[in-house]
Order: sequence, then C-alpha cells, then structure tokens
Amino acid sequence: MNEQRVFQQILTQANQLDAQVHLKIPADQASIQQQVKRIETAEQHLKAVKNQVLRRLAKAPNDLRSNGSQQGNYHSLIQRIEKTLRNAVNFKHLAEEFFLDPEGVISLLQGTSQDSLQKTTVRL
Repeated sequence: MNEQRVFQQILTQANQLDAQVHLKIPADQASIQQQVKRIETAEQHLKAVKNQVLRRLAKAPNDLRSNGSQQGNYHSLIQRIEKTLRNAVNFKHLAEEFFLDPEGVISLLQGTSQDSLQKTTVRL
C-alpha cells in the first residue's frame, strides 16, 4: 500500500476520533457520565493512533524520510492528535466541574467551540 493511502487512512481514523471528543451540556449526571466514557474511549484510541504514527516515522523507509512533505504531514497529524488529547482532558475536567459551576462551564465551552471552528486541518 502506498504511503499516501496509509496516511489518508490514519487521518480518517484521527478525524473520526476527534469528532467524538466533545461535551454537550446542560445534561443530567448520567448523560455526562456517558459522554465522559465516550471521550475516554476516543482518548485511548487517539493515543494508539499517535503511537502508530510515531512508529511509522521511526521505522519509515528512506522514501518517507526523503519525502519531506509526507513526513511533515505526519508531524502535523501528531500535533493535531496532541491538541485533541489536551481537549479530551479539558472536557473531562469541565464535566467534573459542571455540577459545581454550571454557568462557568457553559461559558468556557462556548469559548472552546469558537476555537474549534478555527481548527487546523492536515492536508495532503
């Protein structure tokens, strides 16, 4: 399988997992717990994808190393995964805080949703 196709599959997987890292509130406690479980599952899978990308970079054939563009795509993807992992941690913390300060959490999430509109995309 050519490297571009492999990268595209990994990117698709990362995009699907990224879409699962969000928090919808207001919600009842059971709903928030389900959302946190979904975020945690996505977080675990994202860590696995990140490790897969790191292994590809470490064991990359010479053609990947010589193809700076493809190598750059992988590095950009790692950065994006790391940002999504940070968001996952933040959303889990916000879920914990929601019942203590609902208005504050809602305000923070509204700011976060504005940031997500400005996401950096990884392109081939």
